[in-house]
Amino acid sequence: MNVKKIRDLEKYYMNEITKVCESNSFKNDLKTIEQYIINNYDSLRKFSAEENKIKVGIERLIRYYFYTRFTRETIGVYPSPLSSDMAIELNDVVLNIDAKTINMITNKGDDDYIHFQKNQITFNNKPFFKQTVAGQKFGGAPFPSRMEAYYNKKPVLTFFITVNYEDKPPFKKDYKLTHMSVCTVPHKEIVKEEYNNGEFLQFLSLLN
Repeated sequence: MNVKKIRDLEKYYMNEITKVCESNSFKNDLKTIEQYIINNYDSLRKFSAEENKIKVGIERLIRYYFYTRFTRETIGVYPSPLSSDMAIELNDVVLNIDAKTINMITNKGDDDYIHFQKNQITFNNKPFFKQTVAGQKFGGAPFPSRMEAYYNKKPVLTFFITVNYEDKPPFKKDYKLTHMSVCTVPHKEIVKEEYNNGEFLQFLSLLN
């Protein structure tokens, strides 16, 4: 598949994902999750296995909305475990959507970047930090992808939905959601042609 077609597919699914995230029903459900956490803050803090109280709720919300949105286009689940929280095969792509949550009190700097793992990208980076020091050559640190670029001749695409919140335990009255963003990780063919397999230590493409 040529780069233009893949780029067009990335743009199309980016727009569709963004439209869902900007819908009133999605935002209302976010508020429902936020209010539930506030109302049950003490028990969640005591019994939840994670300090991040919203992570599971956001993952469920994303699965619900996007399984529903793409019901007609869905052929089946994507079988590879090297994939995102949600991964489905559609008519023209394999769609991966990952949920990210950031506490703006403790990890505010993370909001400037998307930190991805090897099983969330299809491109192979140039080795990081390749350099010569005191006459000694360092070949760099490789970061090879683990996700396949195609499945059933369809491009495998990855998107991130990030929900930012503020949490200052034990003060439940200060708990609140602050903002949300959507981004796409470029496909292998696009990185090869448009970025010359550049160093994607941290890739940023946020829509606020």
